[in-house]
Amino acid sequence: MKSIKLAAMAAFALVCFACTSEEMETPVTPQQLTFKSDLQIKDASYFPEGLDYDHQNNVFLISSFYKGQIGKLNPVTGEFSVFIDSFELVAATGVYTDEARNRLIVGVADAGVSKKSFPDTAGKLASIAIYNLTTGKKERVISLSKIVPNAGSFANDIAVDAQGNIYVTSSLGPANVYKVAPDYSASLLVSIPKATTPPNTFGLNGIVYYEQTDELIVSHTNSDYLYVIPTKNNGTQYKSIIAPGSFIDGLELTDTGLLAAVSNSNAEVFVSTLSVLNGTVQNVKVVQEYSTATGSFPTTVTSVENQGLFVIESHLNELLSGNLNVDTFALVPLK
Repeated sequence: MKSIKLAAMAAFALVCFACTSEEMETPVTPQQLTFKSDLQIKDASYFPEGLDYDHQNNVFLISSFYKGQIGKLNPVTGEFSVFIDSFELVAATGVYTDEARNRLIVGVADAGVSKKSFPDTAGKLASIAIYNLTTGKKERVISLSKIVPNAGSFANDIAVDAQGNIYVTSSLGPANVYKVAPDYSASLLVSIPKATTPPNTFGLNGIVYYEQTDELIVSHTNSDYLYVIPTKNNGTQYKSIIAPGSFIDGLELTDTGLLAAVSNSNAEVFVSTLSVLNGTVQNVKVVQEYSTATGSFPTTVTSVENQGLFVIESHLNELLSGNLNVDTFALVPLK
């Protein structure tokens, strides 16, 4: 959640207020930068999936579903380069730039269509890989696949709360949300039997942490619902609410408390207010709607301080149909 990250960065700035100019340079904020108007990834068969903005280093970090890589996109120059390419990244899914802890958290899965796919892991792989946010050095890989044995699994999106707990959705098989504690012990937070989907269909997908109510908001791609899950008491007393649109994939909370939701099949982004009653999210109300290019299959959206929302056009529909001949993927500002 961006507001959590920005608050942590502000606290860091207060701590360092007394530092001299020789001790540290004044960080550049996105507001001081002029973003290129036509940001694109020009990399054949990259097929991006996850997206987040690193406010610490002022770059977009974008995962590749096909190549199993993490790329950096400079918003000012438009330069794109590979940041991380490691064997553990089979299909790189969700990315989360945890600036407060200088770590990049990446979801790892295998849908059987990636360059690094293996028959033994297709539809069964769920893990997160954690890297140094600045250097890209691998810090650890945490497996989630064996937490619920003999079940399909597919680690997808990631959220982090104020204490540093990591939450990960699994999109195939049982509708599970995993929790990785600050000491990196992993467990099942909650399983939602009614949200389990048939084989080869995506269930739970995007996830954000809503600090105001200490809840997770999770999209369910194969239905028209969002799930609201308390982080306390093992996620019990979760509930479903009507989603802002159909086929919702990625979610993002803006620093003003709005919820952005990406509909990949309909190539739309819905921005909604959240209604809270008795300490829990009750519903969402769409206040803005944006469209991306027809057939572009946007997967996720990120919020950049003072620059607004940006959505990635993944064209994953082409990859899933066997077409690798896509070489340009737009990162579109929603103005």
